[in-house]
Amino acid sequence: MSGSVRYKDDAAIWRAADEFRESAELRGHHIPPIDVIYIAEIILKLDVIPLRDLFAEQKIDAALLPDLSGFYIDEDAYMSWEHGFRWVEQRLRFSFAHEIAHYVLHKAEIAVNRFETMEQFRRWAAVPSPYGSAEYQANEFAGRFLVPR
Repeated sequence: MSGSVRYKDDAAIWRAADEFRESAELRGHHIPPIDVIYIAEIILKLDVIPLRDLFAEQKIDAALLPDLSGFYIDEDAYMSWEHGFRWVEQRLRFSFAHEIAHYVLHKAEIAVNRFETMEQFRRWAAVPSPYGSAEYQANEFAGRFLVPR
């Protein structure tokens, strides 16, 4: 497992978010509010797996699977979104975009590392470096992806 994520400055992260949002595969699905569930499941073909107590136990709403096949989403929050609770929708929309960001920005690095557990991935993503962590980069991407300039 490599120690840190490759450096990407904010401008490069924002450019990647803009390019992904404006890509041919997202055409028709790039206008806010962006349907991140559709993008994850239909366009990127990621499995979205509701997981009971993900937030209660891990203090996270969502987590990309180490094999890049999908991501976990807190089951209670996901069901609340499905039932129209706007505050949950807004929070989870960002969480979905954040996990999509890992997929877009860090796919090659994640594949090379071959994480065997979620904990290994979390440690890698959170490694502080002078260049910003994978978590920082995913947050920057998600914000720009959801709220274009």
